[in-house]
Amino acid sequence: MELVLKFRNSIILILGLMIILSSCSEEKTNSKYIEDITKYREDVKDFFINSEDSPVVDMTDKIIPEYYSPKEEYKVEAYLEEFSEKDTFEMLTTQSDVRNMIRYGEITFKLDDEKFTLTAYINIEYPDSFFIPFHDETNGNDTYEAGRYLDLEITEQNKYILDFNLAYNPYCYYNAKYSCPIVPADNNLNTKIEAGEKAHNESH
Repeated sequence: MELVLKFRNSIILILGLMIILSSCSEEKTNSKYIEDITKYREDVKDFFINSEDSPVVDMTDKIIPEYYSPKEEYKVEAYLEEFSEKDTFEMLTTQSDVRNMIRYGEITFKLDDEKFTLTAYINIEYPDSFFIPFHDETNGNDTYEAGRYLDLEITEQNKYILDFNLAYNPYCYYNAKYSCPIVPADNNLNTKIEAGEKAHNESH
């Protein structure tokens, strides 16, 4: 499982850096952005199909990730406000074990001129990135009913690019043997995030 998580985190963080760099040239952003997202998704699908570390490697019916078409309106500027007291707590998982997390700060952003906030966590085992699990109004229909995740590379700045096109399903969506952090109740977005990874059928 650790290798799977490292693969997912590393490829998302690399893509995030590419997107930030490509945004420096506004004229080329659109086509380059779509190209980068498409390449990332091809890499993920290849990993699911061919890697021995794939979460579906031991399954007869292998489910491969499906996605919404990339939409740049879901790539937004976000601002981090650190909590004055960053408590460490045990986040429950689908297997009733726990992940030790730091409740680090609040990410604020806008979609269609409406303001939203999400809590950013740090998994103590992966201290170089923020872990941002969330629910939204597509859950149980187009997307996994238990919610989705985002990873965000930590920098020294308080301004970030939050890209919901990179939202992904927990691995327990694909294989029940995996233990996945349960999305905290306060990370519920009262809007539809029609971006990122989708669910395949109504059973999810």
